[in-house]
Amino acid sequence: MFESPRKSINERDALSESQEELSETPPVSPVSTGNRGKKNKTTQQPQQQQQPDKRSVSAAQLCAVESCEQEQEQSEKPYTDYDTDEPIVRGIFQIGKKSHDVLLSSTRVTWSLIQPETPTGQSETLRRTEYVQLKDVFGVKVKRRRSAGQQTAGTLLGITLFQCKKKGPKLKDHAIHFNNMSVDHCEIWLNVFKEILSGFQNRPKSLKVLVNPTSHKKEAYQIYRDYVAPLFQLADIKADVTITERKGHTLSVLK
Repeated sequence: MFESPRKSINERDALSESQEELSETPPVSPVSTGNRGKKNKTTQQPQQQQQPDKRSVSAAQLCAVESCEQEQEQSEKPYTDYDTDEPIVRGIFQIGKKSHDVLLSSTRVTWSLIQPETPTGQSETLRRTEYVQLKDVFGVKVKRRRSAGQQTAGTLLGITLFQCKKKGPKLKDHAIHFNNMSVDHCEIWLNVFKEILSGFQNRPKSLKVLVNPTSHKKEAYQIYRDYVAPLFQLADIKADVTITERKGHTLSVLK
């Protein structure tokens, strides 16, 4: 049942000798299976920095990595005019009886009221901003004050935009006056406006107009001359007008 004291002493001595041999034996680096029998070099290679395990990354670090990747993807996208609505020209015009800061970009014209600032440098009220999409503008002209009977020239007042506004199921023309008496200033703005508006590919440059003189209580041609023709002129559209004379005249013209 009990071991002899001599046997336990011998086992203790054997255990101490094996520990001394392990302490005196130099460490051996692991050898790959393809290099069996070859001696390892004595020079130790510098330890490579361990890559962090993605599974142990915190939520904050993961969000930071994803945001960096998104910023990199956005920076690689080609730049277009629709990414940022950068202003082309900027100036001061009087709209109504108050001065406004006006910005013109490739898609819209924006204006905001210029208000006096307090001694602390802050505006008393929030600046009210209004804008008009250029796709809704069909014409732009120089605004002048002419005396009675004067057909050309006159005192320069500014620029007028002609806009289409929806009024129920119909479209209503609306004029917006940007007043500035500087000739050079208005000329720059007028040229930029015309360049942008002429770039719309879906806008016609010329139209064929057929008028039935007997329609609308025989006032069709007068209505066209008084209301429709001026709109075509403002939009720089050339109109070729034909007044029908008989039944089937419209069909024969179209053919």
